Amino acid sequence: MSEDFLHGRQWIEFLLKLRAEEQGQATLPKEIDNCIILLDECISFFGCLQFSYFQEIRNQQDNEDIYERRAYALLSGAIAHYLFCLRQLSVKGLDVGARAICRITSEYIDTLALLLEKDLAQVFCESQEPEAANKFWHTHLSKGKLSDINDNFYRKLNLSSDQIKEDKKWHREETSVLSSTIHPSFMAAYIASSSGSWEQKNVLGAYLGGFDYSQFRTIRYILIKILVFIAGHPEFPFETPKGRLLEHGIMHDYVRNGLIVIPKVCSLLLADPRNPMFSRESGRLASVDGVS
Repeated sequence: MSEDFLHGRQWIEFLLKLRAEEQGQATLPKEIDNCIILLDECISFFGCLQFSYFQEIRNQQDNEDIYERRAYALLSGAIAHYLFCLRQLSVKGLDVGARAICRITSEYIDTLALLLEKDLAQVFCESQEPEAANKFWHTHLSKGKLSDINDNFYRKLNLSSDQIKEDKKWHREETSVLSSTIHPSFMAAYIASSSGSWEQKNVLGAYLGGFDYSQFRTIRYILIKILVFIAGHPEFPFETPKGRLLEHGIMHDYVRNGLIVIPKVCSLLLADPRNPMFSRESGRLASVDGVS
């Protein structure tokens, strides 16, 4: 086809140029940038976790806990990948796409938690065909199947019944917000087509993105998800009954450091009343003391 008929690229590049000129040297809003810094730590943490497990698998002389090691390595790598995708969309103001990625990332974290709680690593690793993978998801992950895993987490944190009730309500609400952008609907289309356009008068096209409060909710959700995963599984990865990560090298040191730094920094953000991302009004987990 003649290039005379292909004007899409020129149009998009023109719009992006205009947008860049509008924004000038503007930087990310401080509240978002602070949380992107923590998100970068999480990406590095899971990336180093994957590398460490891969390294141990290569050096392993037998097949002891091989399914656990493979599963933990691949899931950690997938989480790092999707967190990076979420980061790139967020810094460009493309929150609707970031929500879809956030929902996917959340399920990968849930799957890792499931394998740490139940002896399903071999089944997971062997569910490689689409039909088997779909069966694994429907059997172990879909429609509230993880409720017992979540209850076990609450027991580990010694939360009160009121705190548990409040957190579950927050989680249901935020998950529904993320899920609403995945399936086609009037409101999903409205959010996608008007994202960032009203406050910023973005006449160049809503699909180019923009910054508003929605970014806070999306990033907050996944950071809290990671926080509660780490807090709820203090034995992972160095003290797990199966697939224990041995310590030898700088990557292992970084993983151990992340287990300390990420919860500490995240809990500080949760406790900071000046940060609208984690205020009691916008993030119910800010009232839960068990994560500090």
